[in-house]
This record gives sequence, structure tokens and C-alpha cells, in this order.
Amino acid sequence: SGQDYFSQLHQELAFPANTLIDVTLWVKTDFHPQAVAAAGLLVEFLRADGTVIQSVQDDTSGQTDWTPRGVEAISPAETVKVRISGFIFAGEGDTYSVGGQAFYDDAQIAP
Repeated sequence: SGQDYFSQLHQELAFPANTLIDVTLWVKTDFHPQAVAAAGLLVEFLRADGTVIQSVQDDTSGQTDWTPRGVEAISPAETVKVRISGFIFAGEGDTYSVGGQAFYDDAQIAP
């Protein structure tokens, strides 16, 4: 109680600074239309110590069929890794989100 819900599946990869990355992830959602829930793609650029420098996301909510979510960004200075995640989020006390689902497929990364 007292917290939002956030979960993710991710992979971290070595990635250089000042480099364009283009990531696509197909997402399908099944949330109640009044839910304040979302699912999507999250790309985080990391320093050597693992702290996040910058993050960019593309998400969707409600009931959607398979939809591509995409992020195109240039990695900031100090970037040594990129973390690419499929995520799901629901706000605290949002009973409409209970039982919601998100599905992920066909992640593609193009540096």
C-alpha cells in the first residue's frame, strides 16, 4: 500500500556516447478503459557507475492490438551502456488496473 506499481523486463548493452540508437518494441495491452495503466518501451542511458543519465519512453494504454512503440535518441556524453526495457505501470489505488495485462514481442535495436 502507498506505492505505484512498476515492473520491467530489460537488457543492458555496452553503448558509446554521442551515438544514435533506434529501438522498436511491439506491445499489446489489455487494460480496462478507465485504468491509469500504461505499458511500453523505456530506453535509459547509463554512466559507468550504473546511474541513469537520460531516459526516453514510448507507451500506450487501454486495449490495443499489437502496436510498435519506438524510441530514437542520441546517447548523451558519459554514456557507456544502454538499458532497454519493456515496462508496465499502474498508479496507486487504481482498481481499474487490477487484472490488466501487457505483452511484448520483436524488440529491434539499430545503432
